[in-house]
Amino acid sequence: MYAAELLLMELPQSGKRLLTFVETDGCFADGVGLATGCAMGHRTMRLVDCGKVAATFVDTPIGKALRCWPSPDVRLRYGSVNL
Repeated sequence: MYAAELLLMELPQSGKRLLTFVETDGCFADGVGLATGCAMGHRTMRLVDCGKVAATFVDTPIGKALRCWPSPDVRLRYGSVNL
């Protein structure tokens, strides 16, 4: 959602303006898809499996891109759940 704010676009998208590259599969990719409206089936999300929790968001009409990832200490700052 922060990437959309920086790219000046509304989320979730209804068209195909935003293209997202996620760098890991599973829950993270599901969350990015839900927040953005991008989906592999709609050809607006691609998996580039680097094993990292990161995503690149591309505003396709203007070709501007932004890569986002969490800070390594995010769990220390915001707490973690102990199971």
